[in-house]
Amino acid sequence: MDDIIFEECTKNYEKYIGKNVSYWQGLADKYQYESKDAIRGAWRREAKKRGYNRSSGGIEKKLGGPKILIFDIETTPLVAYTFSLWPERISTDQVIRDWHILSYSAKWLFQDEVMSEVLTPKEIEKADDKRLTKSLWELFDESDVIVGYNGLNFDVKRCNTRFLINGFLPPSHYSVVDPIVTAKKVFDFSSNKMDYLSEMLNLDRKIHTDFSLWSRCMDGQEDALEEIRTYNQQDTKVLESLYLEILPWINIHPNWNLFYEDEVERCPHCGSVNIKKNTGTYKTMVNSYPEFTCGDCGYRGREKKSIVSKEKSKTILR
Repeated sequence: MDDIIFEECTKNYEKYIGKNVSYWQGLADKYQYESKDAIRGAWRREAKKRGYNRSSGGIEKKLGGPKILIFDIETTPLVAYTFSLWPERISTDQVIRDWHILSYSAKWLFQDEVMSEVLTPKEIEKADDKRLTKSLWELFDESDVIVGYNGLNFDVKRCNTRFLINGFLPPSHYSVVDPIVTAKKVFDFSSNKMDYLSEMLNLDRKIHTDFSLWSRCMDGQEDALEEIRTYNQQDTKVLESLYLEILPWINIHPNWNLFYEDEVERCPHCGSVNIKKNTGTYKTMVNSYPEFTCGDCGYRGREKKSIVSKEKSKTILR
């Protein structure tokens, strides 16, 4: 959604909030959306992406909260001697050249700037990724939360490996949120590839490429290096959209409340103050709690105080 459409949607939202006025269909017709639900959904996703809270008083920019880094890396292939095209176990003495980081892309959640770097032809020739590793280490060190697709099994571990090899100590503590974990545990998509999930959810897509791009990068071709950088940047944008889309389904997520100094009730998943109370009842084996629903990200959680009386709790067996 571009700035003009977003600003007009926002203006109408603030003007008519709490009033029984229908304006979404008119906006859908004006900007050629399929329906009022289509443009309203697109605006809500864009508002989340830009870091706005919706509430009964209007819409406002989020302030404070955790520093959440959306990131992705590309690595060089491992080069080795092999006696067959079929799968075989390659021993370490067959390795000609080990992998290292080729490029990275990162952005802070809700911010427009996409930070990215790629190796120079000379750095590739020397297999020297220390410059990129230093930049990544500084971003990790600044982060409260890191979001990476398959980040737990690949990106974060690969970065840690290069941190160690290049002589860096561990960065400051951060939590890792990996959307593929939610994709595997909560859903049953036919494929858990990020691009497939994005397609199913009608989000932006990855840039199509093949191994020839990595081959040309290894040859130090500058146009290929710029191409891999663009490819990497798009992956980060796609990841941010996917992360925000499945955010209410993520079971384990760092609690945003802990990153604010005030005493305001906020959604633990996104920091919104647009909380709807008593939207259900959450029952455990021995207790019941009132549920709440975030009006922005859609997360459903429970309050801390039980609604089971002391008398009733004495009769509950397990």
